[in-house]
This record gives sequence, structure tokens and C-alpha cells, in this order.
Amino acid sequence: MRTAPFYKINDNTCRISFSLFVIQKIYTGLYFMLNAVNNKVLKKKDRVSALWTKISGDFSERYLLYKLLENINDGKNVYINGDQLMDLVTSGATDSYVRNKHMVMLFESKDVLLNEIAKHNRNFPELEAILKEKFYVLNSGELKAVKQLVNNIEFVLRKKFADTDYDVLEIDIYCMIVIHNPMFNCLGLNTLIQSWFDEELNRLREMKDINVSRVKPVIVLDIDTLILYEDYFKQDKDLIFSLANQYIAKVSEQDNMVEALKGDENGLDNYYCEMQIPFSHFVDAYFTKILPNKAMPERVTSMGKDIFPEAYINTMQSEKQIYI
Repeated sequence: MRTAPFYKINDNTCRISFSLFVIQKIYTGLYFMLNAVNNKVLKKKDRVSALWTKISGDFSERYLLYKLLENINDGKNVYINGDQLMDLVTSGATDSYVRNKHMVMLFESKDVLLNEIAKHNRNFPELEAILKEKFYVLNSGELKAVKQLVNNIEFVLRKKFADTDYDVLEIDIYCMIVIHNPMFNCLGLNTLIQSWFDEELNRLREMKDINVSRVKPVIVLDIDTLILYEDYFKQDKDLIFSLANQYIAKVSEQDNMVEALKGDENGLDNYYCEMQIPFSHFVDAYFTKILPNKAMPERVTSMGKDIFPEAYINTMQSEKQIYI
């Protein structure tokens, strides 16, 4: 179904079997087709080495993430992208840096793939080891998102970046791991990554000249959340920080509720699921509550106009506003 997410009705008509698979086919599916051509059709001298690494770096991070954060923070917050940060430290700079007064937000972009065996693996220790290599550290010792973020917390607290207009004893530090694949937008992943984050943060806690008491728990952020609510985040420079604080408060409530729900197995199950919700689901619920009819992002409508001009004109003629 993923390979061909349509079914034939007649010679002139096909119907989409599952819309998500169609969207994924346009991007991820296209990569697999290009990769097959790259590896099997092209001569060795013409092949692109590490094709996915190039796509995830040049497009997912340097184009998509940089442009979103640049637009959201334009003239309101201090914003430094990863390429600019690399000029300020010898190695290991985070992918983006944002500061709003006494609050810093660090972003690590992780557009990673899992093979089919990993996707269907129900052995949790094995799956945990796979995820650890994607988000923590490779067996080779190469640093991944968690270690990179903690290293950059130290850079912030030691004022290694060009932006130094803050008091290290009063700065709140937020760490965001930006995912680009919806399969990672699932219950429990944030909690698992937090356990690795705590391990790494302990290393900084042992340093007597660094205070990490104002470092916030790590948050897994879906790139689609930035895309869908880009206009709202741009209008209110404090909003993403406020939502991060609300989410952290929500998933941190434990002892009192667990005690109150003792003996209620279904209640405990529901509560633990609620505690494990991804940040994107939390943000969706927030906007659904305050804005039942959310306007389609300007970036999406403008690109849709260029890609599908006839469909866009027909839609705008039948509706005054497009909603999501």
C-alpha cells in the first residue's frame, strides 16, 4: 500500500487509499526511488555518497528549519542558524539558537529513517538500542541530538556564542529535538529521550563552575508543528516558550495523580498515556481550543498557489478562507 497508495476504480479513475501514504510518497518515497537509481543505475563515479545525509542536511535543516525559524523570529528574538554558530565554536554547534530576553531555545534537527525491520520490532530493548543510535550516540562515538544539545548548553553557559547579552545565572535554556518523520511523533519517545538527556546533564552538574538548575526538560518537536503554526509563533514571540512551559508542567505532574488513581487500572492507563503525549499533540489541542477555525499557514497557501494554481483558484472561489 505504501508503494502504490491508490486503488483503481476504472481505466480513467483511481482513488487514494490513504492520504498520508500519498504525502509520504511525494517526499520519502521519492527519496527511496532516487536512492535506488543512485546505487543501482548510476556508475560509481557519478553516485552521490550518503544521499540521505545530504538531503537531511541541505533541505531539512538548512532550508526548511532555518527558513521557518528565521521567519518566526524575524526582528523579534535573537536568531543564529547552525552554519553561523559553526563559525563561533570549533565543533558540535547546535542547528539553531534563539534567545528571547532571559530564555534561550536550542534546536537539533533530526531527519532520520528507520528500516522496515526496526519499524516492526516489538522487542523493546532492541528498539531502544536503535533509537539510541538515532538520537543519543552511535557506537562509533559520533554524537547525536542529546549529546549535542548538552554540549551546547555548556556553550551557552560559558557564553561561547556571539550573543552574550544575558546573565548565565538567570537564563532559562530549552532544548528542542526537531523530527521530520511523523513515525517519531508517538507516545513515550520524549520520555525515553529525557532519560538519556538527564544522564548527559549529570556531567554538567558535576562541574562546579556551571549552574544547570534553569535547564528545562528536552522536548521532541515535529517540524509540521512549526509549519502549521508558523504565523501564530511569528505574531507572538513568547508563544513557543509559553507552550513549552505548559507542556513541561503537564507531563511533569505525577505523584499526586498516581496516588489518587490507585486501584483504578483504566484511569492509571489513561493518565500515563496522557503524560506521554507528544508536544505536537499538546500544541494541536491548545490551538483547537482557542482557535476552532485555524487559518491555513500563509507559507502553505502561497506554495499551493504556485504548485496547483487551478485547484487553488477553485478553492478560493468557493471559500473566502482556507482552514485546517
